[in-house]
Amino acid sequence: MVTHMATGTSASSAATRARAGRAGPPPGRWLLTEPARSALDLAGAGLAVPWLARAPRGDGHPILVLPGLLAGDTSTTVLRGFLLRLGYQPQGWGLGRNVGPTADVMAGLPQALERLARRAAVYSRRDGIVDWRGCIDPPGPRRQNIEVRCSHLGFGHDAATLWVVADRLALPAGEWAPFTPPRALRLLYPDQR
Repeated sequence: MVTHMATGTSASSAATRARAGRAGPPPGRWLLTEPARSALDLAGAGLAVPWLARAPRGDGHPILVLPGLLAGDTSTTVLRGFLLRLGYQPQGWGLGRNVGPTADVMAGLPQALERLARRAAVYSRRDGIVDWRGCIDPPGPRRQNIEVRCSHLGFGHDAATLWVVADRLALPAGEWAPFTPPRALRLLYPDQR
């Protein structure tokens, strides 16, 4: 998953960026309801256990799971547990709370991320922290933007996101195919209906 934080200081500049199709701050209603919507995302993941149990299985390779801004490895517990049950070797980043691009992070993460990168950007138009337009990759070969319907805080435990992660990680090394959810799950992905 790739997210980029967009910054803006005035309503007029945000409106100009929005008209131009560029990222800006998300609507205030999403920010104000983030914690409650994340709790609903977590409850939804619990209800989705029967179909998540049928997610594609892993091949045992290691996965580095990065926490969101101002979060630590605890925030990725559900995601790492899910990946472990699928047969991967998920690892937290082990750098404490993610306070942004510190010298230690800037020194070590770029190479680690490049080795592990698969080009699938998962985003949500309901993200209350980051404008979804700042989270998508430009179109290109072996790239895909996959929309889910979760809060920003819910990405690590949203059932639709968990399925996308399992599906993308199940691809054999060096291979790529576009994400296509199972027919029964297509309603969870707005761009896959």
